[in-house]
Amino acid sequence: MPCIRIKNGFICGNYPVYEYGGFRFEMHPHCGPVKLRQDGTAAKKTGKKFYEAVATWAQLYHGDRELYRTVTIRQ
Repeated sequence: MPCIRIKNGFICGNYPVYEYGGFRFEMHPHCGPVKLRQDGTAAKKTGKKFYEAVATWAQLYHGDRELYRTVTIRQ
């Protein structure tokens, strides 16, 4: 469960994780997609290809998006 640093603290949570277009990401309700590394921590860099893949995924119907949801075990 990645934590996102904001000015005076962090936003943490256990949100759905998806794998689509060769990327693993968590869909955060306030911050949007968060790219994840293989160990489940937030990636330091995200690029244009990542956001293009997420935009394509977001255009799928809700039921089709859930087909790409993964089950990850966080330590």
